[in-house]
Amino acid sequence: MLRAVGARRGTIMRLFLAESLFQGILGTGLGIVAGWAMAWGYFMAMAPIVESFIHIQIGGPVFTPATWVTSILLGVGVTVAAAVLPARAAGRVTPLEAMRPQLGEVYERRVGRRAWIGAGLVVASLFGLTTGSSNLIGFGAVVFLIGFAMVAPAVVNPIAEWASHPLEVLFSREGAIARSNLQRNPGRSGITVTAVMLGLASIVATISMVTSIFAGFTSYLDKSLSSDYLLIPQSIILGQGNVAAGPQFAAQVRAVPGIGAVSTLRLAQASSDGGDVQVFGIDPETYLSVADFDWNTGSSDAAVTLLDSGRWLIANGIYATQHNLEVGQAVLLDTPNGQRTYHLAGIGNDYLNAKLSTLYTSQANLERDFNATSDVLVMANRTAGADADTTRALLAKVVADYPAFRLYESESWRAEQMKTFDSTIVIFDVLVAALALPSLLALVNTLAISVLARTREIGMLRAVGATRRQIRRMVMAESLLLSVIGTGFGAIAGLWLGYALVAAMRGLGWEMPYEFPWSGLTATVVVGVTFGVLAALGPARSAAKLDVVAALHQE
Repeated sequence: MLRAVGARRGTIMRLFLAESLFQGILGTGLGIVAGWAMAWGYFMAMAPIVESFIHIQIGGPVFTPATWVTSILLGVGVTVAAAVLPARAAGRVTPLEAMRPQLGEVYERRVGRRAWIGAGLVVASLFGLTTGSSNLIGFGAVVFLIGFAMVAPAVVNPIAEWASHPLEVLFSREGAIARSNLQRNPGRSGITVTAVMLGLASIVATISMVTSIFAGFTSYLDKSLSSDYLLIPQSIILGQGNVAAGPQFAAQVRAVPGIGAVSTLRLAQASSDGGDVQVFGIDPETYLSVADFDWNTGSSDAAVTLLDSGRWLIANGIYATQHNLEVGQAVLLDTPNGQRTYHLAGIGNDYLNAKLSTLYTSQANLERDFNATSDVLVMANRTAGADADTTRALLAKVVADYPAFRLYESESWRAEQMKTFDSTIVIFDVLVAALALPSLLALVNTLAISVLARTREIGMLRAVGATRRQIRRMVMAESLLLSVIGTGFGAIAGLWLGYALVAAMRGLGWEMPYEFPWSGLTATVVVGVTFGVLAALGPARSAAKLDVVAALHQE
């Protein structure tokens, strides 16, 4: 109509862009406020966990000017950029084309072409998993999500036809009308399903990744630090200037009645290829009696024994991946006593080195090349038949002379770590829940627009005898159908994306199993169906309250 009364293409484009600019500014402002509140809430929730875990108090979030500028540019810029193509398309529509009832056919042709392109992207993304490259796997995951989003609108109608059968059993004729409404405007339905899919896919993928990460850390925790007692500094951030004790501390621990095998951990810093790396010193003769490694393929406990045979070292997966190392390969380290050549005895991970580039060598090498002779961690086993309470009391007397250290029984220390994991997962769940809100808003928006667009149709239904309850049930059925389809797509996309993210982390050197997110998948289904109900409440109430006569006069 605007084009018919003389509006030019540039005018139409400017209208769209001005609207997008206003929405971008408003949304960015609300997003910044919400993000600020979430950041403070996250820090308040994490503070007691961090303090109990590493005995350090953390401050609050830091918002730099760059943070504000980046948020504003992205929030406003992306919104305006997203409006450019629709604005151009609207500007190119002639008055006659706008009045022809053929836009649905044009849309179906466009969606069909995009679906084939999307299918090609999905297939292409699968090859990323076969490369083992974290960059290609991550890029492939993004390509998969884009491809799947392009395919989804094309299959909404066929899937709606199939999924509507149980819905029609629940909602009878209202369910059939809801299905026809959805299929009659596949464009709007496809956009909504895609929005729901992306929101729920992010939930499933994030839960998959977090579940796998914690499963990996739990495995490391079970295999490493398996001694009966741990004597740990107040802050266990190894590599960050921890206090240490001289060799006499471990000697006093060994002298305690009831104590058997004792082994210690020493720490130094080195440079390798221009980057910093922490180097642990272990005693090859006693280390495996109190701890263990989670070995990569091709490595075994024999690597620990080899450390006593000269300048040999064990690398964790992160360091080995970053430097493309294989067992037996030479490694140049810049030490306080000059550059030294070591050889790689094996690749293994444990709980302490899972997050940073780390090397292990013998304590003899650490003393010779790094001048390090102090212990930052002491691990001890209790002898068979020794009384646990008596042994702990005697150990506590020794530790009392070293106030920087704390005495733990390994089981209680593991339980404390698991409690920390559980608390952290709860916080992650809250953050993940925030990702679902755009899906709910997309459903509400689509249903509200659908009610407005079908005002006259709803008036006709009311005029021929449809009750307000039937109108509400019709809108509710349409919302549930959209949410069920979006939930199904979101679950599939999220599972693949989560697997790709875990595989990408393996490519970075984090050897961890993929844990199928049963709880996350269940939560996604519940959230999806719940959103279908919640999103329909407002639009259904509005539709039921429409005045019949006014609705029939609506053009």
